[in-house]
Amino acid sequence: RIVFHVDGCMEEALQKLNRNTSYTGETLTVDGTSCTSAVAGSGNARTVTISAFNGRYTRTVTASIQIFPLVTVTSWAEVVN
Repeated sequence: RIVFHVDGCMEEALQKLNRNTSYTGETLTVDGTSCTSAVAGSGNARTVTISAFNGRYTRTVTASIQIFPLVTVTSWAEVVN
């Protein structure tokens, strides 16, 4: 279930980055799962890191993003803790 949360949080971060290229991340809570997004980089290349925690499990993914001409994911990987 935490897989769905981290994927949903990534989708939310990508949509916000598409609307505002100055977006740097935030923390959201959905159904008891906390998701923290962080956006690093500048210009056309960004890295988005999402960490989801539900009190028992943590899952972290990172994605390399190009934001021009469209927000495009160029790589996606799970970070092993």
